[in-house]
Amino acid sequence: MKTDNVSRYKPGTGGSVSRYGSAAEYFDHISRNLDPERARGIKGTYLFDISGAGKWTADFRDGEVTIEEGETKEPECTIMAGEEDWLRLVSGELDPMSATMSGKLRMKGDMSKAMQLQKIL
Repeated sequence: MKTDNVSRYKPGTGGSVSRYGSAAEYFDHISRNLDPERARGIKGTYLFDISGAGKWTADFRDGEVTIEEGETKEPECTIMAGEEDWLRLVSGELDPMSATMSGKLRMKGDMSKAMQLQKIL
């Protein structure tokens, strides 16, 4: 079931993230275009807290991924970043390790869950 604030990943064409001017545009793009095969093996509930932009909850289950705007479930892992840093990170312009070391990317909760996200970011 799809509502205004819930969308499921569907196979798509992908594309450059750098053309998106906001985190909201990025999460909308990802919710419609990420190939579920890329999400296979990722399990858990993640909260993306993008300062200045909002929060998104992503629930990964056996290749099925649901993204909802807001904090809708108890996350196992929370990823926090500023909007500009987040967009640079997902476009490949900012290295995740460097972003973490410099404090531009912060995580709390199950760090092994955070590591699983490297397959899709």
